[in-house]
Amino acid sequence: MGFIFTPLRILTASIILLIGIFTYQNIQVYWPAMYENTRIALLIFAAGFALWVLRSNFQARVRTYTGLAVGAALLGASVLALIEPYEVAQILLKTFSSWKKAGHPILQSLEASVDTLSRYSITQQTALITSLMVGMTIPILGIIWIIILLIPDPNN
Repeated sequence: MGFIFTPLRILTASIILLIGIFTYQNIQVYWPAMYENTRIALLIFAAGFALWVLRSNFQARVRTYTGLAVGAALLGASVLALIEPYEVAQILLKTFSSWKKAGHPILQSLEASVDTLSRYSITQQTALITSLMVGMTIPILGIIWIIILLIPDPNN
């Protein structure tokens, strides 16, 4: 009863989903420096956005639950993409703390921990940056959305 979809929405959601599947399968050809978790996160993003396109035709109650499910899936995909950068951040933090315990100043400890990144190859560094970009997209968009909601309407 509340699941009447317009052909344009079905077409748009299908195209988004097909782009996600194509990206998941072929991104390694065009962008080889990418972790598997980041590829999976891109596929989850595509499925979430496809469902987001379709959700406006649902009844209000179903639309609310669908929106919450899509939001949770997108946040989960962001967390999935941020697993490798988190592990690298732990290594940087351990390096910083060990230099700090040895009695070095904060700036020298920070420099030593950043120099740890130079041990990674260019491909690994690119994969880390890609994971950060993919993983931080949804949290940054969420922060922008909250800021927009908090800005008072000038017409009132």
